[in-house]
Amino acid sequence: MNLLVLDMDGVLLDCRSSWQELHKMIGVDNTKNRELYYSNSISYCEFMKKDLMLWIDLFHHLKASYIYELGLKIKRMEGMEELHNWIKVHTEVKVIIITGGLYLVATPFVGYIAEQAFANHLETDNAGYLTGECKVVSNPFTKGETLSNYIKSIKPMKFEKIISVGDGEVDISMFDMSNISIAFNPENEKVEKFSMYTIKEKNLIKLVELLNKIV
Repeated sequence: MNLLVLDMDGVLLDCRSSWQELHKMIGVDNTKNRELYYSNSISYCEFMKKDLMLWIDLFHHLKASYIYELGLKIKRMEGMEELHNWIKVHTEVKVIIITGGLYLVATPFVGYIAEQAFANHLETDNAGYLTGECKVVSNPFTKGETLSNYIKSIKPMKFEKIISVGDGEVDISMFDMSNISIAFNPENEKVEKFSMYTIKEKNLIKLVELLNKIV
């Protein structure tokens, strides 16, 4: 059994950050919150909560289903169907998603591309409205730790190969936990430097072609 670990943003979705794409579609600017987070003034959870309040303050009442629908509008990466077909045939490959994005956005990929997605959850009330609270399941800067914990959780299963695919510096910690690392349309040279293989085209068919060679 092999394990294929996929990033969502930049790999399955044709954007660097689905979180920022949601902000653009909703019409809010989280620049100040990002500055606080990147200066280590607030935690990732606090960052998410501050951003959520930008949405809630604008709409007053906002349903999680609306965020799900917006997520569906984010452009999918070319070659998605070919990757789905490859995964469907290669039953010896277990596929998971590890993303710093939202589970609401990752949901359509669960059961289609991957059997499980580690992503962050937004809390809702009984009517489905966002409360402004969240649960951080996958901090983008500790993806390697998320992967490590997953591998430990499914013992005694042992993987012959662990293959990770990502586009950003935050994926390097996943690369370090893997036998094979693939930089997919990497955001900079550093990502490419820390990977075994690099795909510079934004098309998942190229990933399928590479997987056929290494699996």
